[in-house]
Amino acid sequence: MRLEIDATLFNAIGQHKEHLDKADKQVDSPYNLYRNKGLTPAPINSPGADSIRAALNPSTEPDADKWLYYVLVDKEGHHSFSQTREEHDRKVAEAQRAGVPL
Repeated sequence: MRLEIDATLFNAIGQHKEHLDKADKQVDSPYNLYRNKGLTPAPINSPGADSIRAALNPSTEPDADKWLYYVLVDKEGHHSFSQTREEHDRKVAEAQRAGVPL
């Protein structure tokens, strides 16, 4: 499946931007997971200590293993996770209405 991860687009377009636009999501690159299925050909970053701790201590939330989608939900950097595309799309729309830069 196409993972559609914004973070990989910075590698695809060769720069970091405050906001990604539709043109960025069309760039021809193996790092563009809006156009390509699966994972990128190489890592996009090195994990930090928080990421390593999270991998060693996975969530105990019910059904956390079924979370397929995530979105930034506030300007403080918190994310929300969803099991279905419909739920994810609703959370994206809520974040946009709240002025979160997506």
